[in-house]
Amino acid sequence: MNNSLGQLPFPTKLAFEPIQLCNAACLCCPYTWLRNDEKYLGVAMSRDQIKSLLDDFGGVRRRHGYTGILKVNPFRFSDPLVCKDLDLIFDLAEKHDAIVVITTNGVHLSGKNLEILNRYRHRMMKLSVSFIGSTATEIRELMGLNVETVLRNLDEIAENWPKLRPLVRVTLRVVKDTREEHEALGSLQKRFEKKGISVKGIRENWMTNRVNVIKFEKGRMPDRQKPLLQSQSHFVNGCGWAANLLERIEVMVDGEVVLCCEDAEKHKCFGNVFEEGIESIWMNMLRREHFTIMNNEFSPQKESLICATCSRAVWSDGSVINRDMLHHSATKSEACGQTQAFYLRNENMRLQQAIHNLSVKIRESKN
Repeated sequence: MNNSLGQLPFPTKLAFEPIQLCNAACLCCPYTWLRNDEKYLGVAMSRDQIKSLLDDFGGVRRRHGYTGILKVNPFRFSDPLVCKDLDLIFDLAEKHDAIVVITTNGVHLSGKNLEILNRYRHRMMKLSVSFIGSTATEIRELMGLNVETVLRNLDEIAENWPKLRPLVRVTLRVVKDTREEHEALGSLQKRFEKKGISVKGIRENWMTNRVNVIKFEKGRMPDRQKPLLQSQSHFVNGCGWAANLLERIEVMVDGEVVLCCEDAEKHKCFGNVFEEGIESIWMNMLRREHFTIMNNEFSPQKESLICATCSRAVWSDGSVINRDMLHHSATKSEACGQTQAFYLRNENMRLQQAIHNLSVKIRESKN
């Protein structure tokens, strides 16, 4: 398989699900309906499997002399702090000089987890804490958790963990876009900043689709939508998140590899890391899929892509799928894709792809 995408022969980012378990039930997360399946809930990798996976991933330094950044996301649709093997994950990140990405709802940001995070704080660029909702009632409704627990945990960090506190980044999100909500979010932001905790910002237009879904309703699997038809003049030829697509491998709890973070249900699998190894999958089946996605010429293979229902897909004629949740919450009445933020986000998506294409040319010129 040629390397026209400019990819390294191995991924530099790994996202994996050490356990299918979360302490929340967020409005737009697949876990909220997947947890209803008893064959899904609580399934976990063994410590030996986690070690095997991270040793395989981190081994690129030895096998290829790679000296760049390696990133590990020890979660896909679960909270990473629920994982009882968090210590092992950080130990292995230390062994392989990898950055660990932590995004949490903050419920388990306490006790032993704080000790682990503080001990390995040099292994994180930031410690992200996400909120959906502006009041205790809203947060319980939209995330299924008690916000007072999270606030107490953040207060504990602010007051007693001075070396960990600078890493904390809180993200607040607009849901209803009312004056009252903005005022409540502003009060939350001031509360955190007064205690020395950074607020990344108040995000609007943050909801995103999952492959093959058009509607989120808490506690049930969303209605499915049919993929848009592709043709010689209208086909997928890129990804708005190309940097992640072409650098990160996504591993499910059983070791099966899926295309990207938008696939929570094994819409399409490319091999098993415990049977074939990361590099074999990356260089063969997954690379062929990447090439099919990014190819600027239409081919019948494009019709089998899961991308045709994804809001992050880039289309050959410059269009995008607007039937998604990117634009704002369900309470607003504007037509999909008509907000300024929607267009800015899509411009950013195309800029990311342009940067990637330029980096490929630079790499080729050096070779």
